[in-house]
Amino acid sequence: MQAIKSMMPLLTIALIHSIHAQTWHQLESTGMEYLYVSDNQVNYDAAKAACIQHGGDQATLATPTSWVAQQFIFNLSPTSGDINQDRYVGLYNTAGECRTFQWEWDNGVGYVELAERWRNGEPNFFRCKERCAVLGQDGALNDVRCAKTAGYVCQRPFTITIHELQTITLEQQVCEGLKPRAYQNCIMGEVDIASCDIEALQVKSNTNKTGYSVTAITRELNPDAVDLVRSGATPMQQSCIFALSAAMTACSDCDEPTASFVHFTSCSDGTQNGDENGPDCGGNECDEQCDDQQKQSSSFGDPHFVVGLQGGLNLCYDVHGTPGDMLNLITSKHLIVNTLVIAAPKSVSGTYHGALGFAAMAPDTRKTDTLAVLADRTIVLNSEMISTRIDGTYTGNEMTLVYHARNSTLEITLRSSGAAFAVMLVGGRDKQHLDLDLVTSQPLNSSHGIIGQFVMARASAYPKNNKVSVLTINNHTVEVFHRQAPGRAVRCLKYIDDQAQGILDGSVDDYVVPSMFRTPPTLKSALSVSSAVSKQTDRYIQSTVAIERQRAFGLYQTALDAIAKLRGEQPLQLPVNSNSSVLRKAQGDIRNTMITEIHTRIGPPVEKLQALSDSDLLATVKLMVGKFDETLRFE
Repeated sequence: MQAIKSMMPLLTIALIHSIHAQTWHQLESTGMEYLYVSDNQVNYDAAKAACIQHGGDQATLATPTSWVAQQFIFNLSPTSGDINQDRYVGLYNTAGECRTFQWEWDNGVGYVELAERWRNGEPNFFRCKERCAVLGQDGALNDVRCAKTAGYVCQRPFTITIHELQTITLEQQVCEGLKPRAYQNCIMGEVDIASCDIEALQVKSNTNKTGYSVTAITRELNPDAVDLVRSGATPMQQSCIFALSAAMTACSDCDEPTASFVHFTSCSDGTQNGDENGPDCGGNECDEQCDDQQKQSSSFGDPHFVVGLQGGLNLCYDVHGTPGDMLNLITSKHLIVNTLVIAAPKSVSGTYHGALGFAAMAPDTRKTDTLAVLADRTIVLNSEMISTRIDGTYTGNEMTLVYHARNSTLEITLRSSGAAFAVMLVGGRDKQHLDLDLVTSQPLNSSHGIIGQFVMARASAYPKNNKVSVLTINNHTVEVFHRQAPGRAVRCLKYIDDQAQGILDGSVDDYVVPSMFRTPPTLKSALSVSSAVSKQTDRYIQSTVAIERQRAFGLYQTALDAIAKLRGEQPLQLPVNSNSSVLRKAQGDIRNTMITEIHTRIGPPVEKLQALSDSDLLATVKLMVGKFDETLRFE
């Protein structure tokens, strides 16, 4: 089970501490602490009142909205007496008609029906009088008359340190006829940004294609000391639930949205994005002592970019690529900048820079510098290794490099143009990777590539409302949202798409290059880098490409095999030596299939599954195939 727990970042370990004379038990995955009172047998209303006496105004009867929480509550130690007695939880049937069920949790969180959480034959609304629920001697729910006397379990939120970025999801089960992009733009136009700081928003059709799932990443204002609300949500999550629900209602005639959320601690998303309150090493059990380089660097997580446009505008956009891709970022007459994309562990779809290659020609001498910066902390300028243990300044034909050992940052300046970059070497338990920052980009205004095509590009933007603007750039007109640039004290126009489709000239596949000092076939440069120069780093590059491709191929083929076993079918086979385009399409198809199978067979909500990485989804499918633990459920 330890191996299983390590695969499931949403299943967490409980911590126990004593408050006054009572023992409250913390379950970090819910943000709640619980008290089981067994020596005070009362009815439902008296139990609700007693919880406020035990825990204050924020206390309620326990609302175990997940299987994990329900089992945790069942295993609590009683204040006295028999552990196996019935205990009230905060679940009430509000249905007006007999033999109908409309269960609601006392804290307002949406109720999701899971038959296996109830005792066989329950709930049955016996004689139309059983409107309350208890957790019985077998750990299953049972509906009872609210006048019944029983023990009870109370809950109250506790103050925790969280990650500054949080996720909420709102579902509309019956909602058709809207295009996701148009619906997303309408929501962003309607939502009250004063009460909901949205970092990103995504609208997708649900699994059955009958409604929509709206997922928002929100920014918490005070992540180092958050007092969770009664539902277990963070203050910003709760505020955004109300704001987004109102916006969705204004933009459609669909059913009322139901909300869900997961709050992440400061170390649980596996990505250091530049706005951490302290280090983010990745994983649910983050060491307090992280690598010094990671503490002091300003990482942007996956390859997403902030580029200055004409007129003082800044554009923020994402390009994830596919692990194993080598992509061209900048191509000009005298400069090439390429990246090797690697997978970001613990992330749903994010990627990192695994290596960066720079080739620059001095216009007067036509001599070329090549610079390779690798995630394993190797830096090579013109075949000469640069030490990363001490500070140093290094001069080439066109480049001047300054390395700062204290924060593992390499400053790169092109002497003829004045263009400047900063590369940060990020370590830590998550995965070694690089971050790239354009310090002085104006001299690159005639370049191309994933970054270059936007540098100082002519652009115009006019406000559609106080949150959304219409941006026209490079003959593309799109809607963008006003955001804080990641890791910077500037505002930007944020375009939301994982691969920048809609503003990028062509597609990501058009920027794939065969080596770290070459340009895509469609782009031209005066640079000609000999194979002898690049061989020094080719071994690492090609090895990393092979590892990333093999990892992705192995993951997706294993997933296809597991899905086939689950269905009793012959497995499909991915083409051997699949390229990045094939893997990119396979990833989307296989991921959606795994989510559908898990949701259909064991019932966890789709929005919770969408927050899991491909590896975690595959681990769950394997568990289903092997039937290692039929009681395992998602938080």
